[in-house]
Amino acid sequence: MANKKLLTNVIALLPLAAGLAALCFAPEEIPLGFDSSGAPDEWGSRWTLLSWPLVVLALRLALAGLGRLVALDKDGARLAAFMDTAAFAVTAFFAIIALYKLAVPMIPGLDMSQNARQARICQLASALVGVLFIEAGDWISTIPYNKNTGLKTRHTLADKKVWQAAHAFWGRASTASGICTVVLALFLRGVWSLVAALVLFALAAVSAAVYAGRYARRL
Repeated sequence: MANKKLLTNVIALLPLAAGLAALCFAPEEIPLGFDSSGAPDEWGSRWTLLSWPLVVLALRLALAGLGRLVALDKDGARLAAFMDTAAFAVTAFFAIIALYKLAVPMIPGLDMSQNARQARICQLASALVGVLFIEAGDWISTIPYNKNTGLKTRHTLADKKVWQAAHAFWGRASTASGICTVVLALFLRGVWSLVAALVLFALAAVSAAVYAGRYARRL
């Protein structure tokens, strides 16, 4: 839990550090908006580079404060773990958006036509899905044995040990697929980055089902 909080704090500070670095190189006025052809149609002060990073930082502080309040509840431990997970996902979500907003006015010659922006939105969405996959890994690995939710195969439903081993494997595979999705989102353009995310998540589930069968045969 402490490691997750530390990672969340680092993610929250990353856009601010990038924004302060960008201020050293940005001109007095930067483009804030673009028309359909990609030409700037709105300009603003370079200090606006810090707007999104400060939003991320304020959000992180608010979530940290909410987490402390939740920890005072009688069910505090369980709720605090959930809040840590939610804080990581929400902070990472907005940090990715903030870094994108920082990059747009700072990269010379960046294509900002409508088609290019739509392609980058798909890549951004794919990266955010990857973050959710990473965070889902923790939740998946702790799904208790039941008949309704989780990886339901004849092997996992027949034996609680197989269920636990399969979900622990699935959780690790989901985290790995999330990391791969975030990396691929940097290189695959447009809808292909989303296709890659879906394929990787499906592969994680299928590999967990295969693992469950192999684990059951070893018992």
